[in-house]
Amino acid sequence: MDDNMTDEFDASIEAATNALITHDDVVEMIKGYGASIDVHGLSLDEEGRCLLPNAEGREILLLYAPPFPGITLFTSMVDAGKVPDEILIGLLVSNASWTKTSGGTFSIAQPEGTVLFSRRVVIVEPTPNALTQALAEFGLLAERWETEIYFHLDAIGEKRPDPTPATPMTAV
Repeated sequence: MDDNMTDEFDASIEAATNALITHDDVVEMIKGYGASIDVHGLSLDEEGRCLLPNAEGREILLLYAPPFPGITLFTSMVDAGKVPDEILIGLLVSNASWTKTSGGTFSIAQPEGTVLFSRRVVIVEPTPNALTQALAEFGLLAERWETEIYFHLDAIGEKRPDPTPATPMTAV
């Protein structure tokens, strides 16, 4: 790397660091979001987590974990024990393609074995509206993947599992 590239890289790292939202920003954003949907008392717990409802009724866990930028959103997808291995392998292979998952990641919570979908979201302006938009986009993306899982189950003649996975979102 030449000096110009090094300077540009250093400047981009500094800009990203300065753009990090604070704990207080996230707390205020969550409170404002809660007030906008008439759910009061939402806040981060001591581990930086908050269980959020969204308009579609999906439970979404918000995790604030500095020094990483933004927040990470999680949702339960399906009980891995009730899905054939070839579908699970397909989901995990999807992690290698950022464009396929739109930046999302699949994992399996242990010991329960629930397939989780997560996505890191960088929030530049920590407002209730920004959180509402992030939750809506995440919910639609999770719904798209849930539809794909069910499509594959239907295609191989497997019964659709109970939509309520064993892992409570607070255990993530």
